[in-house]
Amino acid sequence: MTLRVGSVHDRRVVLSRRVSGSGPPIVLVHGAAADADSFRLLEPQLADSFTVVAVDRRGRRASPDGETYTLEDEFDDLVGVVESLPEPSVVFGHSFGANVALGASLRTPMIAGLVLYEPGRRGDAPDGMRDELERLLARDDRRAAMRLVLLEFTRFPEEWLDDLLDTPPWEARLAYTDTFVRELRAYDEYDYGDLSRLTTPTLLLVGGESPAAELDHARELARVLPAARVAVLEGQGHTAPVTAPALVAREIAAFVLDGRDA
Repeated sequence: MTLRVGSVHDRRVVLSRRVSGSGPPIVLVHGAAADADSFRLLEPQLADSFTVVAVDRRGRRASPDGETYTLEDEFDDLVGVVESLPEPSVVFGHSFGANVALGASLRTPMIAGLVLYEPGRRGDAPDGMRDELERLLARDDRRAAMRLVLLEFTRFPEEWLDDLLDTPPWEARLAYTDTFVRELRAYDEYDYGDLSRLTTPTLLLVGGESPAAELDHARELARVLPAARVAVLEGQGHTAPVTAPALVAREIAAFVLDGRDA
């Protein structure tokens, strides 16, 4: 539902969400070529100790889309989720979802901590890739568009891709491939401003098998954010929430415990 024009949050939409477990809330925010089901393996690893809220970002599945799009609209969508919960949440954001989580944390005190797995950075999606993506979508070749984003942007292993895209869950995801270009363009162009004002405790996770630029980006963010640290998951790449959910869950749980003991 889009809120009435004239409201402070007049372009916010109410995100669909799946809730499991009990305990302190952890909100999971997915990346570009994904939806909340990308956390199906991670959620049960956390649900024994936490209330896990996995959201579908705007334009996916039961989450409506807005009439216009900006990255700040995504921030406000997530603010609406965390402000609906009874206590401040830790937010786990994966890839583009980490960018959304970072922006939302600047807008509400209801985010108590951030765990950001390889947030996007400028130059992740070069102009040539975006141009090719736009051409594929213009001729409604959604499968090729999804394949391009998974291969070049999220770095899914190529040997998995064709079999993966033949499965019903991934065929269903083709319905929102039109959101990819706007999202890639948005975070590539968005300026968060002075991030040194963000005092929210933050854990920046990086896969040990990911390109070196990911670790460089995490370290750069940690130098700017006053309460941030970096942890490397050895042997993992960009898709660790799927390939190593128990490992990612342990990092999240330890981060939450450290924050409560502080």
